[in-house]
Amino acid sequence: MSIPELTTIVADAYGVKESDIKGRNRRQPVAIARQVIYYYAYLLGDTYESIAKKFERTHGAILHGVEKITGWRQDDWQTKKILDGIEAAYPCLCKRRAA
Repeated sequence: MSIPELTTIVADAYGVKESDIKGRNRRQPVAIARQVIYYYAYLLGDTYESIAKKFERTHGAILHGVEKITGWRQDDWQTKKILDGIEAAYPCLCKRRAA
């Protein structure tokens, strides 16, 4: 699944504009949605560096986002509910990155 496809799916799930996700908007719902895209892109096999290049961010920002969403998925029921809903609609996102 491509970054544009992930952006459309996640923007819809979080109720934010795709243009806001692609931009520099730092409002919480937009920032979280952007980090969810980093998370799924990483799980689907992209490297931190390749994701960073596509979003014009540093690989450290991508690493932070992936780790944040990974933690919230375990500890925050709202994040878990949204991610479970996305994965129910798009089962290909249930794939996990090989260790």
